[in-house]
Formats: sequence, structure tokens, C-alpha cells
Amino acid sequence: MNFTPIPMTYTKLLPDLLKNSLVVLCPAKVVQPPYPRYYDPNAKCEYHSGEIGHSTENYRALKYKVQSLIDSKWLTFQEQKPSVEQNLLCGHTSSTVNVIMEEGGPILVRSIHKMK
Repeated sequence: MNFTPIPMTYTKLLPDLLKNSLVVLCPAKVVQPPYPRYYDPNAKCEYHSGEIGHSTENYRALKYKVQSLIDSKWLTFQEQKPSVEQNLLCGHTSSTVNVIMEEGGPILVRSIHKMK
């Protein structure tokens, strides 16, 4: 199966999925020797409440779950591009913007007051 590329790691996505009740943590079976081929004693899976043996990034069942959420339109990603229509710079706290302009001689510093 081809997974839709996501703009973040599965580890970073997981808290948002949990917060929005799109997934729940799954207890993992304790893996005993002989360990499976994929077992990594240095990796832990947050989807399995920190269980040792594989990473969140490599857990295919989580990738399938995320893909299912994407396919069903329960999960979408919007690209964060600068946009004059969506972000009019209204979040700034100062009431002035300093602009440096060169007018054929020394550099002048002017303050432009925002319109309210």
C-alpha cells in the first residue's frame, strides 16, 4: 500500500490524533525472546504507551489508521503558506512599523502608524 505523505512525523501527529479522539492508545503484547526480526531494543512506540521494540514511525498499523482517516476525510492537512487573504498581519502588538528608506542621501527612518 502507498501511504499519503504527511507533513510531519507520526510521532508529532499522534498527540493531535489522541486529543481529537481519532485514535486511542493500544496496549502492546510484551515481546519475549526469541525476538522478531523487526525488534529494536532502542526504539519505543508512543502509540503503544512507550512500549519498547519498535518506533512510532515504523508501526505500520498506525500508518494504516492514519491513511484510513485521510481517505475518509476525517484527517486533512492544509499547507501553511503566507496569504494576504487569510493573514492580514493583525496579530502584531505594536502600533507602529519602522521603515528604512533611502532618499538620495542619508538613510531616513520613518514610523508608519497602523490604521485602526
